[in-house]
Amino acid sequence: MTMARSLTAVLVALALTPAGRARADEAASGDWAAALVARTDEIAAEISKLRGLKVKKKIKRDVMTVQALRARLVEAFAHEYTADEIAAEQLALERWGLVPFGMKIHDVLLDVLTEQIAGFYDPEADQLFIPSRPPPDDPAEAEADAAFADVLMAHEIVHALQDQHFDLEKFSDLPDAEGDAALARQALVEGDGVVAMYELMLARQQVEPPWNHPEAVAMITGGMLDPGDDSQLGRAPLVVRELLMFPYARGLQFVAALRARSPWSRVDRAFKSPPRSTEEVLHPERYLAGDDPPHKITAGKLPSLAGWREVEETVWGEAGWSVVLRQHGVDAERAATAAAGWGGDRMRVYVHGDGAIADHAAAHAVAVALTTWDSDLDAMELEESLVLAVDRLIAGTIVEESKGRTVWLGVDARVSIVERKADAVVVVLGAPLTAQATITDEVRKTWKVKRPKR
Repeated sequence: MTMARSLTAVLVALALTPAGRARADEAASGDWAAALVARTDEIAAEISKLRGLKVKKKIKRDVMTVQALRARLVEAFAHEYTADEIAAEQLALERWGLVPFGMKIHDVLLDVLTEQIAGFYDPEADQLFIPSRPPPDDPAEAEADAAFADVLMAHEIVHALQDQHFDLEKFSDLPDAEGDAALARQALVEGDGVVAMYELMLARQQVEPPWNHPEAVAMITGGMLDPGDDSQLGRAPLVVRELLMFPYARGLQFVAALRARSPWSRVDRAFKSPPRSTEEVLHPERYLAGDDPPHKITAGKLPSLAGWREVEETVWGEAGWSVVLRQHGVDAERAATAAAGWGGDRMRVYVHGDGAIADHAAAHAVAVALTTWDSDLDAMELEESLVLAVDRLIAGTIVEESKGRTVWLGVDARVSIVERKADAVVVVLGAPLTAQATITDEVRKTWKVKRPKR
């Protein structure tokens, strides 16, 4: 979804170790990061053997202050996006009610990443870094962190090996408007690193990996998806929490499903034929079957929005629609069911007139999405949940309600619509009142859907 573009850009620019802080035995003296980095070659030899990826060249490494880490994150954002692109993403998230009006979501994301990153690999610099942080006051916590330090370093070394064998920058190079596919690929990258680091930890304890036991995998990912604390991550909006942790938690589940059936060489093959959507990450059996590619949707012009310009476009995918529903009061289980059966989607946000995007209020923007589903029943489940969600999102009243179509008139005299026909659902938020009778038909006429042959 929209926020996935920023998250994926940073994850690509800096392949990150998941939440936690890595320390070595020298934590009390403050030299833990330097001591850990000094062991890079030793850990690399161990993880290379386990993962089955040869170390083609010596891995560069260094220690970085937390202040330098934040500066690197700021640089990564600036490298990937212009001010207008950042403003467009902010506007889209506000229009869909995924962040409060006025909350600078990129500042929130910077705060979360600065707090959470235990290490990162920079594909452009071909170098891994460990941020040097002060040790925890609790001796037991410091000891636990020290024991976990090697496996966290192993995660970053896996990224270095991925880069040597699969070229991470090239692997992650997708158009900006393909947010769902980009998030799916990053789930493979991070899931590989998380599974490998767990296998290293378990191998040292002479314990078999639990990948054939779904309940064990769910236990591992549960804490990653629900921090349940007062950290920057715990306080962040749902869209940040879910999509930041998706590559790690859902990526772990995806790669674990491959490892439950096959050796590491099967994961290598996935880099040559990656998951095409978050649907395939969430349902590995669909990826393995390979018979359910996403529907390709191309957006066209909408006569009802003459004088309006498109400022943001992306694909949300199964992961994104689940977040939208949950954000607006649909319980997690129902949201997951409603988002399952996803076929394809395309979402655009429009503003009226010229000028800098930051000067346009999200409340005056129009959002339009076309979604397609595997069956009419799947589309109906999404429609029913979307009606509940949009009813929570829109300040207004329902003025039209018929089979497959619900229309709201907002207090701002704008209309919002959820309309289903067969296996397709159109969503419109905040359109001019003059567009009420025509805009959904225009979407169906001018937005082209290419469904794969079965």
